[in-house]
Amino acid sequence: RGLDDHILRSKGILWVAGMESSLIWHQAGSTGGIEAGTRWLHGNVDLLNWPKETPPEYREAPYGDMRQELVFIGRNFNKEALKRRLEQALVTGPEFQLGPDSWSQWPNPFRERVFGHNDQHAHERASSTASWKRRPASTRGRVLGKTARALRKRKRGGS
Repeated sequence: RGLDDHILRSKGILWVAGMESSLIWHQAGSTGGIEAGTRWLHGNVDLLNWPKETPPEYREAPYGDMRQELVFIGRNFNKEALKRRLEQALVTGPEFQLGPDSWSQWPNPFRERVFGHNDQHAHERASSTASWKRRPASTRGRVLGKTARALRKRKRGGS
């Protein structure tokens, strides 16, 4: 439903239950998107073939490298309110216990939005992703330009 107006930039990687690929989150000003990321190692690559630099905690976790990592950059935003909103998007304890077989059967707006159709194996088409935008293309450059100018001005001490 959108972010607090005080969040200037956010980005990260998302694990959506039932998808074998990560999703990449990006937002700058009022423009944002979610795109297909890489396939998770967990469940797709034998543990012995994982890259050597893979952190040990991913090798030992029940769902391996599947995770959420989000960063929010802003000014005067309500961190606790944002945290509560993000937590509402997480599966509950009982839902988590159902596991991947159940999760893959759930309706998933990201399959259609990001991969272009509602096939449960759509994540295999990660090379042909489409991102969603909250602003019409004709205004995106202006918004990013205004945001960049405002950030440069603040850095120089302007208001």
